[in-house]
Order: sequence, then C-alpha cells, then structure tokens
Amino acid sequence: MKTKISPYFFTLSLLLFFMCSLISCSSSSTNQDDPFNNFNENPPSTFMLGYWKTEYTVEENSCDTASPKYEIINVTTDGCEVVSYSGIGSIFPPDYTCKTSDQNILLTKEFVTDYDSCTTLETTKTVQLTFDQTTDELNGDFTKTKEEENSCDVSTTNCSYNGIVTATRTEYSPYNSMIDFDGDGIDDTEDNCYYTENSDQADLDADGIGDVCDYDVDGDGIFEDGDSSGSEDDAPCTGGWLNSCDDNCPRVSNADQADMDSDGIGDVCDVTELPSTDIDEDGIENDSDNCPQDPNPYQEDADGDDEGDVCDDDKDGDGILEDGDASGIDGDAPCTGGNTTSCDDNCTEYSNADQADDDNDGVGNSCEVAPPPPADADNDDVPDDSDNCPQHPNPYQEDADGDGEGDACDDTPIGTAELIIGSAPTTFIRNSPFMITFDVTNNTTREDYFVDVLFSREVQYNPCPGNKGLAENINNQPGIPLANTTLSTADYFLVLGLDTTTTHTVTFITPNLAIGGSYTIQARLLYQDDEGNQETIVSTEPTSITVQ
Repeated sequence: MKTKISPYFFTLSLLLFFMCSLISCSSSSTNQDDPFNNFNENPPSTFMLGYWKTEYTVEENSCDTASPKYEIINVTTDGCEVVSYSGIGSIFPPDYTCKTSDQNILLTKEFVTDYDSCTTLETTKTVQLTFDQTTDELNGDFTKTKEEENSCDVSTTNCSYNGIVTATRTEYSPYNSMIDFDGDGIDDTEDNCYYTENSDQADLDADGIGDVCDYDVDGDGIFEDGDSSGSEDDAPCTGGWLNSCDDNCPRVSNADQADMDSDGIGDVCDVTELPSTDIDEDGIENDSDNCPQDPNPYQEDADGDDEGDVCDDDKDGDGILEDGDASGIDGDAPCTGGNTTSCDDNCTEYSNADQADDDNDGVGNSCEVAPPPPADADNDDVPDDSDNCPQHPNPYQEDADGDGEGDACDDTPIGTAELIIGSAPTTFIRNSPFMITFDVTNNTTREDYFVDVLFSREVQYNPCPGNKGLAENINNQPGIPLANTTLSTADYFLVLGLDTTTTHTVTFITPNLAIGGSYTIQARLLYQDDEGNQETIVSTEPTSITVQ
C-alpha cells in the first residue's frame, strides 16, 4: 500500500525550509557584518599571537585636547590582555578589558578620576581591531568619551574624540632581560618610565614613576598640567585655587599652592622675590610678623588686635572699616549724618563707633583739627592774654599787691608806700610829739602794717685818735604813738588796720633823748604775716637831727 503525500504538506515543508534558510542566512550575515559580536567564543588566529603596540590618529574631536596614549597588547591562545600602557593610566590605573574572536580584538578601557571634593572625570575608550595578513598589522577605529561632573555647582561637561588605530608587532617581555622599549639602556622590568628615555631614572617624589613621565613630579597632588591644556605652567595656581590649574612650584611639594604675591610662582619656590622666612622683607620673621605681606618693621597695631595697621581693614578697632563701602578706596565715602554702614570710617586714627560728625564735613569729631592752643610764652599753662606775668612762669598767678602784675615780674610785689617825717625836721624836742605821714593807696591786699621809728647816735667809747665811734641803737626807747593806735607788745611796732584808699598820719613823741645830742632818725613801714615773718615795704633815708 502506498502512502499518499498531501500537496499541502509539501507546500508547508517548502515554506518552512525557506524560512529556516532565511533565518540562517540572516544570522550568518550578521556575524560577518559584526565580527565583534561574539568575542571569546573563538580563540584568536595563530597569525595574531605575540605583542602589539597601538598607535592612534585623531580625526574628530570635541574636547579641548586629544592625546590618546598607546597600549601593549599580548595575544595568546587563551585570548588577549593589556600588559603595559602610557599616559595618565600610570597614575590612575584604568580598567582594561580585552577580548578576541578569530582575527579580531575588542579593547575597552574605563576609569574614574576624582580631582577634588567636587570634580569627577569618567573616561571610556573603545578600540576595535582586525588582523590584516597582507601588512601583518592590526587596523581599526576607536572612540573616546569624557564626562566631567561637578557636584558643587551641579554641572556636567561631555566631550569625545575618535579616529583610526593601528597596532604593530613589538618586542616586549617582562620575563626577558634587557627588553628596552625606550632605548635608554634600562631594562623595562626595572625602568621607572619604560616608554620615555630617562637613563638617569630621576624620581623626585620616589613614587616609582620617573619624572619625565610623571604627571605630578613633586607628589603634592597638583598636576604639572592641571588644566589639561597640553602645556605646563600656562595656568599656574594662584589665589588659593587648587583645581584645573598647573602646579605653581612643580619641583617642590606645596599642596596648598600658596602664592602670597600672586605672581604664579609658589612661595616655596619664589626664593628671589619672597624669602620664605620674611616675605615682606621688613626684618620681622613671618611667624612673628603681624602683617607678613606688608612691610611694617615697627609692627604698629593701634587697636591691639595682633593685625598690623598697614594691613588692618579696621586699624582703630571701632567696627567701622576703612573701606566700608567696599569701593576699593579708603575714605572715598566717609560716614556722615549718623550713618555707620556701607560707608568709610571718618576717623581712622581714633576709635569712634558712632561716627559722630557734627559739621557733616566727612571728618569725625574725634579727628577734627582742634584750634591751635593759645600763646603761652612762659609755658606756665596760663595763656598770655590772661597771664599777669606772661614772660615769667607763675602758674598760680600770685599778685601780692593786687595791682594786676604778678609777683614774679613786679618790681614792687607788695605795693608802694611813702613815708614823710614831719616836714623833714632837723631839730626834735625831747618828749615832744612829731608826725609821720605814709601812703599805701597802691596796695590793695595788705591790711596790717607796722610803723617803726629808729633813733640812733654814735658814742665814742675809746676816744683814741683814729678810732671810729660805735653806733648805738636806742630803739628800746621808741617814739610813743598817739591817737587811736595800738602799741605792739612784742616789739613796740605799731599795728594798724588801714584803709588803703587814703593817706594816714601817725603822731609819735620823741623819746627821752640826751639834750644837745646828735642822732639820726629813720622810719620804716613793714608788714608781718601770721607766722611772724617781717618784710619791709619802704623806709626813709637816715636823717641827722639835734635834740633840744
């Protein structure tokens, strides 16, 4: 019995076969068009085994700079791996991934760099290579992208560049002695910069990376080309800035990048202009200088705040800044009208927190120029226009006689007086009265006076020729005063309470003198103070008289 096949079954089979063929062809076509689709499923071709060095050519670029470095790839029967590379990866090792499939290589690199607490740079590079048996090279293309994020100002910056890449065979083996890639005579296994010649192996910061290929020679965390411009020293760090700028002292570690004079040369390197121990060259060491950036050898500090006056924004310490309006110029907007904010201190020499300025002239009351002191020729602190003795120091202005002329320069400091004995008689009668008239009208300060009358004669005790007679004072018998007077019990002086607006006449009686005797008479006007000190005001000249 024969089996009959339905035409519908045949037709369906053909249709399924055709669809299967289509799917197979499509899959085969996809594998041929994208040889990098199934890596590590097939081992690399034996033609590719060995070491390869990549070289890049940039064709399109949206970044500021584009300088891709090379890798050395080792292809083995087990696959491939990056055994060496150049560039920033030597400091921040990237995460390389290398895959093979027949005669193709897929190389990717990803790494993240934290430049500071704000900025993070994420870099990705993708390389596709295919072996060319004709040239014995690996050829392909590459793409590199950069994404920089700033968490402080919440910003993101992206850029990329791409081009072609060629890999050629190279001699490299970390297990072979004297493999010298850069030709500097140092075995690559020991060379601290095996891709750049450096026979001296200089390594300033001793980090194992030779200076010629070290992005941070002094190891202070600041790159020599910190702004990634491709040129060192074109943007040195100043003003305390540490990010996206070049190390201002690349051979001496200075993580703070201090640059006192902002000349682009770090203080630790600026030895010719800024000695590290005395930056302002005022003779005061920095650690003792109250104003290290401005010369002030005398260290003036008016307000005692340990900040020198030459660099103190408020040198009088009253809370009002010298440049209170922040215009950059001191004193261009002085405080007036009671205002104390957004204006300049109107008196920088003296503390005046209230900024009082009564005449609104921009000069605080505390600093107003005072009128010159009055003239004081004798420096006794009494102005000449009120000094009773301007040419002679007499701070207490003593004026005994009250005549307006100070005692220090008054020829008659106790006043003037005049004595008249009778009418200048030459003959006195014993036990008879005589008068003395005196005038004290120029004296306004004295009240108690003494009138003294002295009679004297010469007696020859030894009348030998040539001997001079001795004068005998007989004042123990003075003239007796009359008429409302009081006789002193101490020394027989007359005590008077005088009216200084007129003259006075006093009557005396001639004492019991020897009749026919020759005498001299002299009258004196004296003043005696409460302590008994006597002072002669005026006296008459001794006058010769005869007693009858």
